[in-house]
Amino acid sequence: MTKPQYPQSDALELARINAIRLLGLHEHNTPEDRAKAMGYAQDVYHGSKQDLQGGFKPGYDDNLSFVTPKPEFANNWIGKGRYTERLGDEAKAERQSANDQYRSMKYKNMDYDSLNNLQGDEFTKEYDRRNSLHKAEMKKEFGDMASPDRIHSTVYPMKVKAQKTFNPETDMHHMHDFFVKDKTPQNLIDLYKTGNYMLYETKPVVAYLKSKGFDSMKLRESSDGDYTTVAMFEPAHVRSRFAAFDPARAHEAGLSYAEGGTTDIDAMRLATIMPHQKRGGTIKDHITITERPL
Repeated sequence: MTKPQYPQSDALELARINAIRLLGLHEHNTPEDRAKAMGYAQDVYHGSKQDLQGGFKPGYDDNLSFVTPKPEFANNWIGKGRYTERLGDEAKAERQSANDQYRSMKYKNMDYDSLNNLQGDEFTKEYDRRNSLHKAEMKKEFGDMASPDRIHSTVYPMKVKAQKTFNPETDMHHMHDFFVKDKTPQNLIDLYKTGNYMLYETKPVVAYLKSKGFDSMKLRESSDGDYTTVAMFEPAHVRSRFAAFDPARAHEAGLSYAEGGTTDIDAMRLATIMPHQKRGGTIKDHITITERPL
């Protein structure tokens, strides 16, 4: 019996063959082998409510694409930034449907008309009982997120081609000419040294760092926190961790194919070792990981 073929299988096989011819890799090369050979060596995450099929479309005119090595940070960032909800009429209809369903379930489960006839401890006990049932039904319907406002929330596992990343702690000397030309006062230079994102996410700074050969930069969300963000200067240098990594398509901006599903924190650690495998599972800590076609 002939094994059925799928678009992803075709893409992976073609990528394997192209890697032998174009990269000189061995016959049994894997997506991880190809990713490394093509320069996609860093595992990161991106949290968003947008559908990223076809690649990143930066929301601001600085053309930056933001990723992070921390999945928890990516999850916490969802719904922030320029686009707080997924764009498009279909997504709007899905949100409305989810909210209507939520209100209907809550009205049915809580039945406030009868609940308000109770008083004292009787009211408290009955309220707690109904609320517990409501939460259980919400979890059954909406999953561990248990809230319609988290619809479309996704953490995307990515790989980035970051070959020269600006680090404010070690590369500040490269900013010297920028500060001289801009006549930057010393107190502002001291703020640049903190790595705070607000100083770096500007078109002049990005253009200057590009002129110095940098393709990305590490940033802090505050002046004394961890470097939680990597800002990529070229959206095309971001790929799904489950992409085929076909060297013949290295010039394309779109992300490659992978199957849909979810995975937990332990599986995410496994993904660092075996990113070409496809997994599924229950989400921990309200983090939704996608392995959808990207």
